[in-house]
Order: sequence, then structure tokens, then C-alpha cells
Amino acid sequence: MRRALLIGFAALAQVPVAAPAQELKRLFFSPAERLALDAQRRGESPRGEEKVAASIRLDGTVQTARGRATVWVNGRTIVAGKPDPATRIAARVDAPGAASLTLGPSGEWVGIRAGVDLDLASGAQRDLVSGGAVRVRR
Repeated sequence: MRRALLIGFAALAQVPVAAPAQELKRLFFSPAERLALDAQRRGESPRGEEKVAASIRLDGTVQTARGRATVWVNGRTIVAGKPDPATRIAARVDAPGAASLTLGPSGEWVGIRAGVDLDLASGAQRDLVSGGAVRVRR
């Protein structure tokens, strides 16, 4: 038995060590899409995206236990406390599902809830979910 174990360990010692693992590549995006994603992660605005929106829609908020927060506005991710370079919108989370946004150079904070569309011309807020709730009948 000891002899068999000794021979087994000796055989394993002769096996070459595996080569270091290769870096995984991104599989499902074109090179242009990967460049746009990398630019967005760095907080840069992709080329040609300097359009000014007529309205602002708060899609959602999330805040970690440590206080770091992310806000989604018009489908764009905005890290709370850092103005988005493309839209010049800064955000902070006030409560779960609610945030304050500062729009443009005035620096005035506007409170808005998730699922609400804010018209920039009039300042009117329109709830995208009529009645403020979604009901599912089973």
C-alpha cells in the first residue's frame, strides 16, 4: 500500500504545472459596443450623445449599506454625488425609490420619485403608473 502511494506521488510530481490562465475576453459585444461600455464605466460620455432631453424620468435608485448610491435617469446610470458628464445631472438618494436631481448650472435640487416623468419646460411631474400602484390579478 505504501509503495503504491509512493509511486503515485512520484508520478504526480512528474506532471508539468499548468500554464497560467488566459484573460477572459468579452464575447457578446462588438468592438464599438465595448468601447462605449468602457467609456461609460469611466464616466465619459460616448460620442454624439450631447442631446438635451425635454423631460427627465427617474427609473430607479439603489443604496448600499455603506451609503454608496446609484440612480438611473432616462436609462443612464448616475453615481450619486458625481455629476454625469454627458447630461450634467447630479443625483442623491433621498429615500428608497426617491431621489433629488440637480439640473444644469442653476444648482437647484428637484425631488422626484421612481416612475415619475419631470417636464423640464414646465416643471410638472407626471406619474407614469396611473394611480401610483401596479395591481396584479390572479
